[in-house]
Amino acid sequence: EAAGALGLVAGRTYRVAAAPLFAVWSGHPPGPEDVVATRHGPIHAIVLTDADAAVTGIPCGIGAATSIDQLDHSFRTALVALRLCAPPSVPTVVADEFGALVGLLADAPADLPQPDADRVEEVVARHVWGLPTVEALVRTSTVRQAARLAGVHHSTMQARLDSLVDSLGFDPGDGFGRTRLASAYLVWRLRSSTVLDLPPPAAWTGTR
Repeated sequence: EAAGALGLVAGRTYRVAAAPLFAVWSGHPPGPEDVVATRHGPIHAIVLTDADAAVTGIPCGIGAATSIDQLDHSFRTALVALRLCAPPSVPTVVADEFGALVGLLADAPADLPQPDADRVEEVVARHVWGLPTVEALVRTSTVRQAARLAGVHHSTMQARLDSLVDSLGFDPGDGFGRTRLASAYLVWRLRSSTVLDLPPPAAWTGTR
């Protein structure tokens, strides 16, 4: 009944867009909206149809498509997507880009131990090549592809991978190791996210 009063229709799917109150919009998105209190601070939440999901907010996270009785899940995934934004290079993130991993991150308790993410954090802090190497391995499927993306020789990337195996305690290029690295990398990105810190909007839009 509450959804119907807001103009939402049973049987259709919707997505929640999440943005900080200081987000910059090129146009106001349609749909019911409100400010929701979260442990990350107040968040501007907007319920969108799939047709309206291409919003232009900086920064903005777009949640998974759900039925009206699962909009709380869409909001949680939208909040994860928002925290993965990194304006100006990554102004908007859609939860679908990361598949089921975003759902797992959205539903994980805030104090859940994440030893793999702890080790990724140590690698990033210890080695200047740590972050670009982890990102290259997560975004590619072979050592040669990762080397090309990182701009290094494949033998250099192999040496870095060998070092990562020692530091992480698993092989990120083998079987479930790739999934473990990807999930640990996303947790690290959430931990290190500064997207909800108040920035000057001109730094995102190129305006004054």
